[in-house]
Amino acid sequence: MNNLLKFIQKYSSFFLFLAFQLICFVFLFSSVNSYHHVSFANSSNIITGGIYEASSNVSGYFHLSSEVEQLRIQNANLKKKLARKKTFTEDEYTSPRDTHYLQQFDFLHAKVISSFKNGRKNNVTINKGMNDQVEPEMGVIGTKGIIGITTSSSEHYTYVKPIIHEDFVLEVIHEKSKSFGFVKWTQSDDWRTATVVDIPNYAEVNLGDEIITRGSNGLFPMGEMVGYVLSVEDIPGDVYLKVRINLAEDFSSVYNVLVVNNILKKEFEGLKSKQN
Repeated sequence: MNNLLKFIQKYSSFFLFLAFQLICFVFLFSSVNSYHHVSFANSSNIITGGIYEASSNVSGYFHLSSEVEQLRIQNANLKKKLARKKTFTEDEYTSPRDTHYLQQFDFLHAKVISSFKNGRKNNVTINKGMNDQVEPEMGVIGTKGIIGITTSSSEHYTYVKPIIHEDFVLEVIHEKSKSFGFVKWTQSDDWRTATVVDIPNYAEVNLGDEIITRGSNGLFPMGEMVGYVLSVEDIPGDVYLKVRINLAEDFSSVYNVLVVNNILKKEFEGLKSKQN
């Protein structure tokens, strides 16, 4: 205790100086002294704003990199599709224009502006609507796989029912065996998985196999990626397999999508109505 008192006594002048300095700073930058208070606040805001802006720029840079990478994948997939629609004639590829190669699908680029997870009834909102000829019952494709089906549109926006919705059902194909089934989002699935039912148990289904769209409902072209086989369960007493898949599209990071417009949809639906 004596040592502490001696220390304070020895440096008392210095401590007194610090106390006066502290009092001066309090009065200088307090709200009473409006000029200095505003100057200090503005300086603080500039610094803080600069930090936020730098952070935003860094975040935006990495987000941009992700966007560019997704667009590269999308561009590559579109090129593959285009290549499949060309024939080889002598020394070059040509795009035939006769009725045997009648174009069936148009694709409209859109951005996801909202992705809402709400238990078993999730939804996605895109920035295209009726002004862009987007209407209910159109397929939506991401950069890696299918997203879902449009349900309702306003002038500029559209709701999409994604695969991760309890009411979603779509006919699909096991790519290797060409067996048909239906993809659903069951109670046992999370936002990364789905379940394929009605694939016959004699089909050879292996882990990692591709599940693709069949195209039978006219919403998607045939061959669009849905997911990859995660597990296969042979149910006793049943003639069908229960196949769980990893969804190709990551619903936690969906930004760019394509809305599918089936140009021949009315003809297709008209034919189905006659059959019924």
